[in-house]
Amino acid sequence: MRRCSNCKKIGHTKKSCKKPELKLTRVIHEDPLVEPDLDFDVSPEATPISQTTPKKKESEKAIFVHVTKDAEHSPHMLELKNKKESKPWERIPVFQEKNSTTAKRASVDLAEMVRSANAKHKEYTNKKSAHAYFSQLPKMQKPVFGGNKKLKIKKQKQKNKFSKKQDIPEDYAHVPIKYSNSIADSLSLFIERVTNRSSTAFTNKRFWIAVTTFIILIGLPFPAFAYYKQLKHTSASVLEQSSNGFLALQSSAVAAFHSNLPDAQHNLDTALESFSRAQSLVDGEHQVLQYIASLLPFVGTEIDSRRHILNAGHHVALANTYVLKGIEETEQDKNPNLTDRFYNLREHFRFALPQYKEALNDLASVDADVIPSEYQESFQDFKVLFTAFVDDTQNMIDFIDTMQKVFGSDDFKRYLIVFQNNRELRPTGGFMGSFAVLDVQKGKILGLDVPAGGTYDLQGQLSVHVKPPVPLLLTNNRWEFQDANWWPDFPASAQKMAWFYQHGRGNTVDGVIAINATVFEKLLSVIGPIQNEKHAVTLSAATALDDLQYKVEVDYDTVSNTPKAIIGDLAAQLLTDLPKQNTAAALKLLLTLHDSLQNKEIQAYFTDKSTEQTIQQFGWGGEIVKTEPQQDYLMAVNTNIQGQKSDAKIKQEIEHQAEVQEDGTVIDTVVIRRTHSGVAGEIFTGKPNISYLRVYVPAGAELLDAGGFSTIGDALFRPPEEWAKDDTDLAEKEINRKFDSKTGTETYNSFGKAVFANWVVTNPGETSEVFFSYRIPKLVNMHAAPELTPHKWETAFFGAKSAQASRYSLVSQKQSGIDSTLSSTVIYPKTWRPAWKSRDDIDLALNGGIFKTILNKDEVYGIVMEK
Repeated sequence: MRRCSNCKKIGHTKKSCKKPELKLTRVIHEDPLVEPDLDFDVSPEATPISQTTPKKKESEKAIFVHVTKDAEHSPHMLELKNKKESKPWERIPVFQEKNSTTAKRASVDLAEMVRSANAKHKEYTNKKSAHAYFSQLPKMQKPVFGGNKKLKIKKQKQKNKFSKKQDIPEDYAHVPIKYSNSIADSLSLFIERVTNRSSTAFTNKRFWIAVTTFIILIGLPFPAFAYYKQLKHTSASVLEQSSNGFLALQSSAVAAFHSNLPDAQHNLDTALESFSRAQSLVDGEHQVLQYIASLLPFVGTEIDSRRHILNAGHHVALANTYVLKGIEETEQDKNPNLTDRFYNLREHFRFALPQYKEALNDLASVDADVIPSEYQESFQDFKVLFTAFVDDTQNMIDFIDTMQKVFGSDDFKRYLIVFQNNRELRPTGGFMGSFAVLDVQKGKILGLDVPAGGTYDLQGQLSVHVKPPVPLLLTNNRWEFQDANWWPDFPASAQKMAWFYQHGRGNTVDGVIAINATVFEKLLSVIGPIQNEKHAVTLSAATALDDLQYKVEVDYDTVSNTPKAIIGDLAAQLLTDLPKQNTAAALKLLLTLHDSLQNKEIQAYFTDKSTEQTIQQFGWGGEIVKTEPQQDYLMAVNTNIQGQKSDAKIKQEIEHQAEVQEDGTVIDTVVIRRTHSGVAGEIFTGKPNISYLRVYVPAGAELLDAGGFSTIGDALFRPPEEWAKDDTDLAEKEINRKFDSKTGTETYNSFGKAVFANWVVTNPGETSEVFFSYRIPKLVNMHAAPELTPHKWETAFFGAKSAQASRYSLVSQKQSGIDSTLSSTVIYPKTWRPAWKSRDDIDLALNGGIFKTILNKDEVYGIVMEK
């Protein structure tokens, strides 16, 4: 039976029910961030459902429904919780692309790969071996443009595809049509830009495409801000790992060149691990946004720099692997032929050099400001040193190539080797007391002949007798082999040495090599002391020259009269010991040899023109250089005649002053001080130093004044032999000879220079000071045009540039066997001001400049003046 829906009793309906109806009030809370809740409250007038007691019928009252937007807060309530600021950006998840699979890395035999490639036995196609171990950044393919064709963006198709008349999908119905088309156009341009990335410069179109695309990406649904934040963090991590890798590479290179192969390999592995971690970050995360960010100027520099430093690291690591492998193979090679071992090392350097050059190019593109601050100074130092290292690597390859040819890679070669004692100074470095004849073929020494009597062994064997240069008449009445090195131009003196040897022994030679006594000291500093039982002597680097000098001059076999026999025995001993040196010592020997060549302690001349040209390009030929017509030149040359070994105690200072006149004429003054620190009566060095001093200056120079010289009595000079002939070489190389009666100075021209010559005698404990003053007409151009015409804004702020410019340059050559101190000052008229200098160690003055150096090699400097 049907019940009343109000009182639940039977017999009537809700409409006829006498019980008051239960009323409900609905309160709706509206909160934009909370779903609406429905609260049902019993009205005060309503009767609870459980109440059954009948009441009198009451008149119905209106029920009000309250709708509120904001909840009211009581002023008496306190907020006890700490209020936290909302950081909605932190709740945005970081977008992550799918990580790429890391390539499996494995160790490989790189040397075997190189040999296989060179032999061309088969084409190497396994890309997961060496290149997997030394992974590099992938390079995007670049479109190929033929001729004058340009990449065109087909805007018409884009316009038709996204036409305003086209229906808009529901999902984008809220976007205005004009913005929708703009987004579509930009996206289309972006896709085409990524697909056809070219190597052209950063253009306006490229910039706006990148900016538009970046703005669009920020507005897209994925969390772009967090993505950019993570990108910056990744960039810093990549740079830090790359910097650590470079520091490890530095340590690896240092260890390698000290032949510490375990440390070198360990540091190389550490570097590779750092670069591998950096590469994993690059390969595994957000590559798309990296490319987009690289187009933007405010983050592109950092993205590009990290890419370049990572590429450079891979190149250096690969190159160092070649070098380490070469050193290891050279050390393990049991071949006693030192040339073959150096050649093997050269091959590995040859493969390493292109990698070093690629690394150098990448390092040049790295902005140092993006490097972590704690590594910036080390990184800058590394770039400077690495640049010099690349140049030295190329020079080392060229040097080994030349040595391979010199030591008879194919043909038989015979060389005349002269040993010069720079304690008795001569034009090419020292007195020629001993010599050797070396026969080589295919890198092997076939014979070494060192005459026990030294250079004097040829005295009675000459087939031709010639008159000597006049100063040599102080010691001999004819010109002989031991005095053949008369000119400071080594090729000229070497040819004269070969001429004397040919007329004494009847044999020709393929070249002449002069070695100063100081080289012997340097060799001993590398290989250590050597002991010779035959002569009962132990020679060390500190005392070798003193001990050897005593053996040759005093303690020798007077019966056989072979004072130079010890030289031959030591030379043979060195040739036996040097090939036995380990790789570390071999590398030090190579560097010692290079330094000696640079400092003119070793000079070489070869009859083969190509080899001689290469030697001169390296600066090892010892020739008097040819200067430009408007270039100053200076070379002071001492010849010790009858001064014994006193040059061991001589210190020489050269002061040069060039005063430039308004017409371009230069008045030079050269002051030379020679200080003798020896003690009178001391063996070998306690004698007066007698020097025939020659100063070589630019051709056309006119002697104005000279002074401070010594006088050698005519009675001390010996008359030449009556049957001796005039030497043709001497007549050709010294021309226009004159004598200045005012100063007692001899003048002539030689090797394209003007020469002033006179005598200087310096007693033990004293200082001699001489000077030359001369005029060089029209040496400097005083009317050169300024480099650039000033712009209006430059003139307004800085004034107009000068209307005249002038350049002064000085070439100063070192004499082999002595390191002088040089101070050169150039002075212009007072209206001229310095504008540029060729090197940092030049001190500029108000109207000139000062250059000071130790003349242990040839030097050149220059300044530009403006008026």
